[in-house]
Amino acid sequence: MKDIVGAAIESFGTRVFVDGPEVFLNPNTAQGFALIMHELATNAAKHGAMTTDSGTVSVRWSLDAISSDPAILFQWKERGGPPATPPSRKGFGTVLLARAVATIGEPPHFDYSQEGFTYEVRASLAQQPQS
Repeated sequence: MKDIVGAAIESFGTRVFVDGPEVFLNPNTAQGFALIMHELATNAAKHGAMTTDSGTVSVRWSLDAISSDPAILFQWKERGGPPATPPSRKGFGTVLLARAVATIGEPPHFDYSQEGFTYEVRASLAQQPQS
């Protein structure tokens, strides 16, 4: 997980805080998170916190100790940029963020607030069957 996050945010320099344990992802989940990280980083650079000099991003994850299935709790939080506003339509990026990884329980949470954008997901770490 750290490698996937690091590759997506390396150009942001010291304005990113990363916190999470070492987690090895199965190939399907790794690919999904790589797509998610690319989408989030691109949006932050084009529209979000990274468009201002004071903008920051916090990326955190932890293992879900409550779930009977192995899961990771993931959060992306932008602050210091322009107020976040919901998109006027659901484009490819929104669909990708909603479906790129297998979730447990609730679908991903999107928070568009005055303080900035936050994305949270509880993703399955179980190996998904091949179609």
